[in-house]
Amino acid sequence: MAIGRRSPKQDEIFIPAAQVAAGPGHPFYTKLNAVLAEADFDAFAEKLCAPYYKEGGRPGIPPGVYFRMLLIGCFEGLDSQRGMAWRCADSLGLRAFLGFRLGQRVCGRQTVDLGPRFDPAIPRRNQQTAPKAGKR
Repeated sequence: MAIGRRSPKQDEIFIPAAQVAAGPGHPFYTKLNAVLAEADFDAFAEKLCAPYYKEGGRPGIPPGVYFRMLLIGCFEGLDSQRGMAWRCADSLGLRAFLGFRLGQRVCGRQTVDLGPRFDPAIPRRNQQTAPKAGKR
């Protein structure tokens, strides 16, 4: 038997979006999205956050999408908003969870950094909150 050789291939430059293979997505995020849709969470979050948004200016992230990004950060152990933005832009399954189409730009880190600020008084997962047992 002869050894197989890998030959370089040149892919097409443009591929119609309908021909791109789409995976099934992550079952957890698919089910979570169904639960949030059933509870009409996006309308609830937008109504709750409406007083904190102003007319005009740079368009913000919809509250439902921002909340989903925070959930992704929590479930996947991402400590920074930049990390959440990068992970959401990188994963096709997470893009579907957030409601972004294939050709649509996921909100960049600049937009995420302008989002709500975390309260520094709340201890984070990576901060030491209590002395370790056995050490003085």
